[in-house]
Amino acid sequence: MTEDELLIGLTQALELAGWRWSHHRRSDLAQMMGDPGLPDIIATNEARGLVLAWELKGNGGRPTGDQLAWIRGLETAPGVDARVIWPADYDRALSVILGTVDAAPMASSCVVCGGPVTRYLDPSTGRGLCAVHNP
Repeated sequence: MTEDELLIGLTQALELAGWRWSHHRRSDLAQMMGDPGLPDIIATNEARGLVLAWELKGNGGRPTGDQLAWIRGLETAPGVDARVIWPADYDRALSVILGTVDAAPMASSCVVCGGPVTRYLDPSTGRGLCAVHNP
């Protein structure tokens, strides 16, 4: 699954489920102020008290240091689900959007070092790897 396919599927689900969301394609080429690396999808669901800050990566993609810095900064805020979403996380991400699972169980620590997870080995348990141990 490519990053664009992941983006299309998740944004269609956000629309269908009534989320308010935004995606800025190629922010590195746009005029901007502030720090680079803002996650691909910023979405909010007021009724659920939840904000998604998801960086999307297709198979073989790698988050940049700036993208990981944003994720690390946002993941500590209450009600914010900030993470990198990989194709293997797609079904779980859809479940979070549709409200059939809570966002919190997706969060986890790297099974090797305890750092923040950027790729899930088993989305049903939240077990995953950090950027350093992500193969």
